[in-house]
Amino acid sequence: MLGLAVTIAIRSSAVLEAHNGPPFPVVTDRAVGNYIVSLWADPDASDEGDADGRFWVVVSPAAKGVSLPADTVVRISVWPAERPDSIHTETAAADGQEISRRTAAFVISREGKYGVKATIAGPLGPADVEAVVDAQYDARPRPLLIAVFALPFVLIGFVWLKLLLRRRAHRMGTP
Repeated sequence: MLGLAVTIAIRSSAVLEAHNGPPFPVVTDRAVGNYIVSLWADPDASDEGDADGRFWVVVSPAAKGVSLPADTVVRISVWPAERPDSIHTETAAADGQEISRRTAAFVISREGKYGVKATIAGPLGPADVEAVVDAQYDARPRPLLIAVFALPFVLIGFVWLKLLLRRRAHRMGTP
């Protein structure tokens, strides 16, 4: 019976299409111009004006054995799908560990579909990659709230453990 309940819970959780958590691939290894480009996104919306909409671009030269020139510039643009005139553009900063990985963060003030475009300019030539992502509010509670939510279970566990120790002491004959 317990196995059936666990199976149902696992199968029903696979149907959820939430993207909270780690970034997810939007474009994977697309050949564009002289580059191979991947675009990853974590487009969380925020009412507090935080730059929670994060985008990563991984750029590699299409030619084997060639390294990405250091002066390659990647710009990422984001806009609401229904308002293509409201474009926000940032120059993506290079990751300290890997020169081919660039990142930029945006303030996304509401949920919905957003266009995202990575524009690459450098010695190997220009390239553009465009996609659409769904921005959602990050539904994960803050760490302090997780502790508050867990507190009743910890207290119940404490009372239960105390009761078990008292019963054990009573059986052993010590008051």
